[in-house]
Amino acid sequence: YHMGLLELLVSFHYGAFSQSRITHEGLTPKNGTAKCEVHCNNAIQIFQELGDVGHLAEAYQNVATFVSIEGSSEQMQKYNKALDLCIQAYGENHKLTARIVFNMGIVIEYKDKKESYGYYLRAYNIKCEILGATHPSTLRTKAVLDEPGFRIIAESLEQEEN
Repeated sequence: YHMGLLELLVSFHYGAFSQSRITHEGLTPKNGTAKCEVHCNNAIQIFQELGDVGHLAEAYQNVATFVSIEGSSEQMQKYNKALDLCIQAYGENHKLTARIVFNMGIVIEYKDKKESYGYYLRAYNIKCEILGATHPSTLRTKAVLDEPGFRIIAESLEQEEN
């Protein structure tokens, strides 16, 4: 169990490093992504063997966030797998569910802004439920929903309902 958590943590740090787009002491972003993938796969294997569905969801989220090609159908498939596992383990109202759903909104935003609005709204509603409406994380998600493009979508959806 602890080795799986360590693999998860290391995969996250390599993934975050790879997104910084810097080279440090011979480690390039490309190397960071490759190392992230190795540690994600190690975490997946450990958590599958343990039957730890919640941490398995987090490992798949790391794959989607850091290893998959941004905006690809594979990335959304990994996020969907992470989301399915997360809901199975924790239910809808959990911080990991909110994080995965929000990230899915980011991925789809430039392809389908209306669909991404749905993801952001879902993440916002989850955060309101578990963290409260005034929590900084909830307010950051609310700020996304308050962007002009999303306000237009919200108004349009509201008119469709009436």
